[in-house]
Amino acid sequence: MEFDSLPPFDIIGQSILPSAFKGTRPYEAFWTVTELYKVSAKAVIFYGQEILLARKPNGMWDLPGGHIDVGETPVDAVKREAKEELGITIKVGKVIHSDVRRKTNGPDVCVIAYLCTTKTPMRKIRLSDEHINAKLFPLAKVKHLNIEPTFLQAVKLAAQEFKKMKSQPPRRRKED
Repeated sequence: MEFDSLPPFDIIGQSILPSAFKGTRPYEAFWTVTELYKVSAKAVIFYGQEILLARKPNGMWDLPGGHIDVGETPVDAVKREAKEELGITIKVGKVIHSDVRRKTNGPDVCVIAYLCTTKTPMRKIRLSDEHINAKLFPLAKVKHLNIEPTFLQAVKLAAQEFKKMKSQPPRRRKED
């Protein structure tokens, strides 16, 4: 089948012309098109009423997390990244936010943010080379930080969800 005989089509908001795939196998064309986005799993980690953020060398505050490896689930990726970047073990809750970070120097990044908690003490945090500092912030201060808008939105949504969770009475265990 010749790709030139197919009409133009749109994938992920990008217009892709079939002539771009001339001479390729269909699965190669698929991988070429899907590389328009990278996928990243991020953790919004609560320590009590504060949020744990890590500072990058460029001065931006970051949510722990990163790209999902081949064969890895987003939950596995966010756990691995928290361990690699901060040396902590996290409990991963529900997806709290997803968005696309538009980038000028490479493919855009689809971000999946999870509501997370940890019992690892702050003194046990061990930073990787990706970050220069890790710090707890009260929710009210996060909006004043140098942080990606997508990450700020994830923190706001996680805070709302966290408040709802804390205001619910504990579930009773069924008697045997």
